[in-house]
Amino acid sequence: MKKLLPLLIAAAGLCACTARRSGTGTGTAAAADESTAVPVTAEATVPAAAEEPSVPDAAPSTKAEPAAVPAPRIQELNLDALRLKPSIYIAEANKLDGAHNVYDNSVLFPIGFSKDGKFACLSEVSLEGKGAVDPSFFIQDLVTDSIVCSIESPQPGSDDMDTAAFVQLMHEAIDAALAEFGIQQVPCTFLPFPCTGAGGTLDVRVEVSDTGKLLYDMFKIIDYTCIATDGSGRKKIITTKKDTALDDVYVCGYISNPFEDRIAVVLAEKAFGFEGCDLRYSVLGCSQSAGFSAK
Repeated sequence: MKKLLPLLIAAAGLCACTARRSGTGTGTAAAADESTAVPVTAEATVPAAAEEPSVPDAAPSTKAEPAAVPAPRIQELNLDALRLKPSIYIAEANKLDGAHNVYDNSVLFPIGFSKDGKFACLSEVSLEGKGAVDPSFFIQDLVTDSIVCSIESPQPGSDDMDTAAFVQLMHEAIDAALAEFGIQQVPCTFLPFPCTGAGGTLDVRVEVSDTGKLLYDMFKIIDYTCIATDGSGRKKIITTKKDTALDDVYVCGYISNPFEDRIAVVLAEKAFGFEGCDLRYSVLGCSQSAGFSAK
């Protein structure tokens, strides 16, 4: 029995993040399955958005795999090098700046991918009006778009809790999650659409429909659908969200997964904030070759 005890303890540790994490690593995800991998904060409560469930494209198409490497240790990563402002390719054309009452202060820190289609990332959401940030960590399954692990700040909205402080405080839980889900630190180059891969050319766009309804008689409520189109004109719906209090939605760009042809599509939701609108970023998975219908 004494010989079995260490094995039982180790097995229990491996199960620690099969449920979603928060705070000290045992809570729920900060993001909705389809388009809110990044937590959303707002001063007024808005109606829950009705989303159509995502249907997996197909089994991942594999690429020539990079050599296997150990899971990264979050404290050893250079956060400045990972820091991503997803609006870089779309901000000017869409007037996403403070002069137009759009506050683009939230960022992502892409960490890497697993061989089975999972994506790990740090998120820093700006709490506009308060001047603080709300950091978090998530791992998303890009086949189903579900958040399989989420670790949130134990002190949300604290003036002292930036992403670096969050990493220092929660590094053990984050390292355990990276190891459990087989995340490898690989180049996470962010590029604009269209992209070219094994399945040919791929473009992604968002169609927004105003429902004519208002929240509190002042904020419009929209439906939106994210659509991918391949080089031959075939299409597929990546996600649909209904009845959500947003001003607009944008496709920012994508991050390639070196293990397969499924990419991470980054969206920006233009949400009503304290004074003007805030951008909130989220991630969707999209196979470049599977799931398309005829023209």
